Amino acid sequence: MQGMYIGFIYSNLLKTHDLAKNPNLKVIITITKPSQNWKGLTGRIDRDMIEKYVPDYDERVFYSCGPRPMVDTMVAMLGKMGVPEGQLRYEYFSGYLGVSGGESAQ
Repeated sequence: MQGMYIGFIYSNLLKTHDLAKNPNLKVIITITKPSQNWKGLTGRIDRDMIEKYVPDYDERVFYSCGPRPMVDTMVAMLGKMGVPEGQLRYEYFSGYLGVSGGESAQ
């Protein structure tokens, strides 16, 4: 679907993101350590979650940004799912696990 973007936000913080206000963006929030009141998704982004919320994932471009272990895990998982390398964009947050400022992988 042209113009429709789906964003997963993996967060330990529950807050409203400005991204969610964009009518062309569907934001899905998943939290690893939810409060008892949390009614949304929990856990890390995985294959089942992507297949459920992005059934045409093989036609999508994915962008992952965060600490190196998280980004590397996401890129590897998407590769195993058959997402072509040309559809993967990623970068690492600087300051995490020895990543120097501004380092980018793709």
